[in-house]
Formats: sequence, C-alpha cells, structure tokens
Amino acid sequence: MKVVLDTSAIIYLNDFWMFDEIFTISDVINEVKDRTNKLKLSGINLKVVDPTESSIKEIKEIAKETGDLEKLSRTDIRILALAKEDELTIISDDYNIQNVAEKIDINYVSLFSSKITKFIQWG
Repeated sequence: MKVVLDTSAIIYLNDFWMFDEIFTISDVINEVKDRTNKLKLSGINLKVVDPTESSIKEIKEIAKETGDLEKLSRTDIRILALAKEDELTIISDDYNIQNVAEKIDINYVSLFSSKITKFIQWG
C-alpha cells in the first residue's frame, strides 16, 4: 500500500514496515519538532513530495462544497491534494480529512479512532 502520512501518523505510529511506499509533505516534516520523532523519520524510507497548486485549488473547492474547508488546515489540504494526485491512501484520524477523502474516493485509514461511517455535507 502506498500511503501519505499526516503529522499524527508520524507521531503515533511506530511500525512502518506494513507500507510499500511512504509519502508526506514538507509541511508535515516542519511540524515534527521533537527529537524522538525526527529520529523515527530518519529510520524510514520517506518521500517528501509537495502537491501542485492546481491540486490544492481543486481540494479547496471540494472542501468548500462539503463544508469542511474552514476546519481543514493548510497541511490537511495539501495532504489531500497529494493523495489525489498520486493515488495514495491517507493515514489520518482527522474526520474532516476523511470526509473530503470520502467525497472524492480517496482511500484512508484511521489509526486510533473509528473511521467516519458516512459522508456528511455540512451546512
């Protein structure tokens, strides 16, 4: 499985062997501040790739339609954009990320909480 990790996935996951390819974005790398998680990152074959501006714009438009835009961070939007571009599975517990992913058929895996059970159109 080819995956894209959000910051919480990097912090809370300890075993990355189950993934065939691991991606993240530069924003996530910048959010990882502590020494332990920086060491963890150095021990995995992690590809840092940033999405195109057109993909970011597309995700923002979709998130606006779903009502999730105001609840998504810049990092969240960029993770969704990269997942869409490269057909990656998102590893995240964030329900707003999952909701947008559900809307556009991006696969996602929740680490600790239950996945969303259905797509929600807010407002």
